[in-house]
Amino acid sequence: MKVGIQTIAWQVTTDELSLNLLLPEMAREIRAAGYQGIELFQRANDETHIRFLRDQLEKNSLELVGVSAGSFLDRVKLVKSYRAFAPGRPTPYVYTDEWAPEQARRAIDEGIPIGVHPHMFKPIQTVAEALPIIDAQRAMGHDVGLLPDTAHVQIAGESPLDVLQKNFDRLTAIHIKDWSPEFGRSYQFYAEGFVPLGEGDVPLREIIEYLRLKNYGGWLIVEVDVTENAYDIACKCRDWLRGEGV
Repeated sequence: MKVGIQTIAWQVTTDELSLNLLLPEMAREIRAAGYQGIELFQRANDETHIRFLRDQLEKNSLELVGVSAGSFLDRVKLVKSYRAFAPGRPTPYVYTDEWAPEQARRAIDEGIPIGVHPHMFKPIQTVAEALPIIDAQRAMGHDVGLLPDTAHVQIAGESPLDVLQKNFDRLTAIHIKDWSPEFGRSYQFYAEGFVPLGEGDVPLREIIEYLRLKNYGGWLIVEVDVTENAYDIACKCRDWLRGEGV
């Protein structure tokens, strides 16, 4: 298993200038915490800034695993440019929690993988809603897979372990995330239940054990949405995974 992290915990940025100011420290911290790659939440669509992104990732021996920044077409543009500036590197996936066929075609035609991410209170909320889309695309030979989030799957009332067991061959990557039900599942409060790995009710140990038995060689993407200190939480989650042998 390879372990990456979603960069939402560091800062929400809406322009490339902000990313340039943020990226050097963020990349150093992510590598120091023991991660191998990132799913990028911040925007970077100017070619100069994408080159800077490439350089900072290379400097810190990090892989750009996926992109969730901006609109879907922003993500496609970013991946297309990054691939041109980083030849020989794996092509990052683009994250989506909705399905717009004409936009999806832009990624498919470019050979860019798409990870369909069921997310509560988004157009695709459950794995059951995602699977018909994924299976129809895969039947046509398109690189479209499932990007499950262990916490969102549990919030939706599905079993994260069951989802992984039934969809192992569909996986693009896995968001590994913990959640406590103390605030409930309502739109206003459910996100307050996201907690560092090992502190919630998601059966993460069983999930890790299953993935180990399956010799899963793909990416686990750690995600903690809300935090006062991104580096401390990144270290805490990585240490928990190490304690589980990952």
